[in-house]
Amino acid sequence: MYSPARSAVSVESEDGWVVWFAAEAPDGRPRRARPPRAPAPPLKVPKPPASNDGMGQTLGELAAALADALGRRDAALSERDAAVAERDAAVAALAAAKKPANGHAPTKRRSPAKTPPRSQKSSKPSPAAVSRSPASSKARSPPKRAPPPRPPPSPVPSSRSSARPARLRDEARQLAELVQATATVVEKRRTLATARLEAARAKRPASPAWRGPSPSPTRPPLDRTRLAYAPSPPTKNRPKTRGRSRKDAQRAAAAALDRARSVFKRAGYTASGCDFSRLFPRGITLDADEFRSAVRRVLKVAPSTLSDADVRRVFRSVESEDAVALDALLAFVEA
Repeated sequence: MYSPARSAVSVESEDGWVVWFAAEAPDGRPRRARPPRAPAPPLKVPKPPASNDGMGQTLGELAAALADALGRRDAALSERDAAVAERDAAVAALAAAKKPANGHAPTKRRSPAKTPPRSQKSSKPSPAAVSRSPASSKARSPPKRAPPPRPPPSPVPSSRSSARPARLRDEARQLAELVQATATVVEKRRTLATARLEAARAKRPASPAWRGPSPSPTRPPLDRTRLAYAPSPPTKNRPKTRGRSRKDAQRAAAAALDRARSVFKRAGYTASGCDFSRLFPRGITLDADEFRSAVRRVLKVAPSTLSDADVRRVFRSVESEDAVALDALLAFVEA
């Protein structure tokens, strides 16, 4: 802290004392020479009593303990680095010893003193082998290479340690937990959907079909003079059918065609009017199957609106040579 009034700098020490150092005046003028003062006697600061919990230590003792701990940590790190360097050197030496100079696998040569040659058929040793002494055979045999020293265990976990399997186990466990949570959510959603469906079914009124089939009113029999054919008698697989006149059949066919015409008008209606050219994308005629597929797929006419029998009836009414053209279909719709 700089004090302009006293032209000095104060520094606060660790013990709480404030020391003032003289400095040059702010205006740059030299200070007047003062006679030297006698040195002050050294201060005696009583040490605080050491408590059991260690809180009574001074800053100096704490600094010394911290420096000691840092020194021990640096020594441990140095020992670890030296051990790692020694291990790497031993691994490199072992790899260099295993790798041959010519790039081929080393071949183990047979010692003539220990193994007889293949051409020798008798069990008697050769005079050359007998004349050799054990010392000369040992001298001529290649020296055995001592195994490299085993490196000390490294405090630093290497890439082959259990760190990677542990990480893989953690990832697998997290993935299993995620799959289990997803399955739980899916099961809860399915349970809620089933409960909502059952509640809706409980609130819905019962259908008449559940109470049994309701008998339809019987149609009055036609007059025998208007019958196109007589009623067929019942058989084993077919019930009795009532007769029908030709005029009734014509009326039913005309009514079915009128219904189909109105359905075609509604389905083919666009902003510019009825457009049935999209039924014929290639400008050709359509056979029965293609016509039915175009009515279902292009005009989007459902079977509940227009049955396949009505579609076949329309096809038979407008077909020419077993095919339907665009002009014939337009004439049927506009009729």
